[in-house]
Amino acid sequence: MKNRKALAVLLAAAISLTGCSYVTASGTAGRTKETEKTEIKTTAEPSAQETAPPEETVPSEEIAPSGETSSSGEEEEDLHTALFRSGAYVVQMEITTGLTTEYLDPLCNYPVKLFADGREETIEDEEDLKKIGLDTLYSDGLVAAVGDFDVESMKIEGGRAVMGDDLYYVVLEMDEYENVGITEFHP
Repeated sequence: MKNRKALAVLLAAAISLTGCSYVTASGTAGRTKETEKTEIKTTAEPSAQETAPPEETVPSEEIAPSGETSSSGEEEEDLHTALFRSGAYVVQMEITTGLTTEYLDPLCNYPVKLFADGREETIEDEEDLKKIGLDTLYSDGLVAAVGDFDVESMKIEGGRAVMGDDLYYVVLEMDEYENVGITEFHP
């Protein structure tokens, strides 16, 4: 239920953004009826009702269908969890298919630590990633552990989540832009 609510918020935001204007096949800007209404309102003299500040439409606390109350803090946590799960599914797909470092690069929140064969190495960027190579990063154990990992039961603690098993895993963390990415490899 919580994931659906977060998904509904994201979908509503996407729909509201796409309802403004569009570009036609010839490259000229087109307008929807919604933007035409907005343009008409802005050319007319604003009424007292139009100049009043918009009312808050999302209450800070609402009643959930089960009768429990849900605060905006819980909704933010749900969105945070949804972002981690979404990122984890993409990471899981990449590691189990293991195509190229070009696909892995955007899934990394640099610097990334590599813990392999009793040593620690820092990966600063895509060039370092290419030098190390997927054979080093994607051991058979890591591919199996991440492939078998149940993303829905992932635990997020302190902005950090671990995907894999006790021996082979990757660590996901959220950066300052709320991008979830890999920060550690334990192949």
